[in-house]
Amino acid sequence: MRINVLEIVFVWSRLRDLNPRPRPYHGRALPLSYGGSSLDDFIAFVPTCRDSAYFVIAPLACTEIFVLISRNSSLHSSFLFGLSYPALAVNTRTAGGLLADFFQNYNSFFPRKCVIRTLMKKILVTGGAGFIGSNFIHHVLNTRDYEVVNLDKLTYAGNLENLRDIEKNPRYKFVQGYIADVKFIDQLFETEKFDGVVNFAAETHVDRSITDSSPFIRTNVVGTHTLLEAARKHGVERYHQVSTDEVYGDLGDPKPRNAGSGQAIQNYFTESTPIKPNCPYAAAKASADLLVQSWHHTYGMNAVITRCSNNYGPYQFPEKLIPFFLFRAMGSQSLPMYGDGKNIRDWLFVLDHCEAILLVFEKSPAGEIWNIGGHNEKTNLEIADLILKHVPKSKSKIEFIADRKAHDRRYAMDASKISRELGWKPRHTFEEALPLTIEWYLKNREWVENCRKKV
Repeated sequence: MRINVLEIVFVWSRLRDLNPRPRPYHGRALPLSYGGSSLDDFIAFVPTCRDSAYFVIAPLACTEIFVLISRNSSLHSSFLFGLSYPALAVNTRTAGGLLADFFQNYNSFFPRKCVIRTLMKKILVTGGAGFIGSNFIHHVLNTRDYEVVNLDKLTYAGNLENLRDIEKNPRYKFVQGYIADVKFIDQLFETEKFDGVVNFAAETHVDRSITDSSPFIRTNVVGTHTLLEAARKHGVERYHQVSTDEVYGDLGDPKPRNAGSGQAIQNYFTESTPIKPNCPYAAAKASADLLVQSWHHTYGMNAVITRCSNNYGPYQFPEKLIPFFLFRAMGSQSLPMYGDGKNIRDWLFVLDHCEAILLVFEKSPAGEIWNIGGHNEKTNLEIADLILKHVPKSKSKIEFIADRKAHDRRYAMDASKISRELGWKPRHTFEEALPLTIEWYLKNREWVENCRKKV
């Protein structure tokens, strides 16, 4: 019998507010802050003991909780307290002394009648059959013990082939439905009792939003409102809105510091940059962000927002820039280039993005906004040239066409906040990950052709 403890985390609890009397308590506790070096401090106290994923040690005064976590699990779950907790310590006891007493007196602390539960979080991932959502579900199932319910409408961009390898995973479940369907969403939340929601579901293609903005308003705005209300009604502990750098608007061309200096000012979007969307898609996403912020401030919802730069990687729908250029180059077709091709985007590998989303979901304080960028600024011309270099036999040429309406000149993210406060940095450079992305598409041409048939 052995417990493999990877992390020991000290958490301030809201239990004292919920149950001020010192007696056994059964309910929910929301983690509010984390300790940093607990593992090094307390690992010496970990003996061989019962094989269970979690043990919760709670003084009956209900002011402190020590949670021992095995594997890579996180804390944003409903902590269910058992039936018979003895008085382990008073508030003044040191953490080390408390844990030492616990392990030395394991049998007396947990008699047979005491229920020890393995706690597992259930999260709803909306839009999980899309590009980023499907990569996120793979990442969660590979690194956590969560149950994942994938809700997707299966529009043209939703593709269950992205998840074929995990469809029989006992911790994964797919549900087809629309996030703007109020009755359906309410019933789903009532049945599944989610601990958290990560909302990827959105109409995302700028050109399509210019042609017809109605689906963008229904899904991105009304759908987000529907999810927020369901999360509030059913007591979801964490709501995570996945947003975009496009809500900030246009940075424009970098400007010289002064005449003759030749040095450009590298301005970036920060979390405090005012939102100023310029196209219907960006306006719909900005509207959703404002709803999330208002639900936090008005109702106290434990909600967070992440805003990312341009993603690339496996499972991206072929209408997006990199796979679009790649397959036109493979067919020796021209590469249509809007305007002068000097529009700049910051490119983020999708797996790095998924790691950042999960980190924010688990560790961010409520109400925070986080920028996620790849530190890989490229013009569209540079992207086209790199694609052509990876398809050396292609006879494709760049064809300049009229610029798109509301075509922002430059996006660039300052991701120093998430790096400084949560320790995240992208692990892949563009030069490393682009060849991996191209290789994936070349090995999965049938997937690409199936996607094209849906449009």
